Amino acid sequence: LDETERNWLNDYHQTVRVRLLPLLTDEKDRAWLERATRPL
Repeated sequence: LDETERNWLNDYHQTVRVRLLPLLTDEKDRAWLERATRPL
Protein backbone atom coordinates (compact mmCIF):
# COMPACT_ATOMS: atom_id res chain seq x y z
CA LEU A 1 0.00 0.00 0.00
CA ASP A 2 1.18 3.49 -0.70
CA GLU A 3 0.98 6.26 1.91
CA THR A 4 -2.41 7.53 0.71
CA GLU A 5 -3.93 4.05 0.92
CA ARG A 6 -2.44 3.43 4.38
CA ASN A 7 -3.81 6.74 5.61
CA TRP A 8 -7.27 5.91 4.24
CA LEU A 9 -7.23 2.47 5.86
CA ASN A 10 -6.01 3.84 9.19
CA ASP A 11 -8.76 6.47 9.13
CA TYR A 12 -11.34 3.78 8.35
CA HIS A 13 -10.05 1.60 11.19
CA GLN A 14 -10.30 4.58 13.55
CA THR A 15 -13.92 5.15 12.49
CA VAL A 16 -14.80 1.49 13.03
CA ARG A 17 -13.16 1.51 16.48
CA VAL A 18 -14.94 4.68 17.59
CA ARG A 19 -18.33 3.38 16.46
CA LEU A 20 -18.09 -0.23 17.62
CA LEU A 21 -16.12 -0.17 20.87
CA PRO A 22 -18.97 1.44 22.85
CA LEU A 23 -21.28 -1.36 21.69
CA LEU A 24 -19.02 -4.22 22.75
CA THR A 25 -19.25 -5.46 26.32
CA ASP A 26 -17.12 -8.60 26.11
CA GLU A 27 -13.47 -7.82 26.85
CA LYS A 28 -12.27 -10.46 24.35
CA ASP A 29 -14.32 -8.84 21.60
CA ARG A 30 -13.01 -5.39 22.49
CA ALA A 31 -9.41 -6.63 22.49
CA TRP A 32 -9.91 -8.33 19.11
CA LEU A 33 -11.36 -5.16 17.59
CA GLU A 34 -8.48 -3.07 18.91
CA ARG A 35 -5.95 -5.51 17.44
CA ALA A 36 -7.78 -5.84 14.12
CA THR A 37 -8.02 -2.09 13.62
CA ARG A 38 -4.62 -0.97 14.86
CA PRO A 39 -2.78 1.48 12.60
CA LEU A 40 -0.54 0.09 9.89
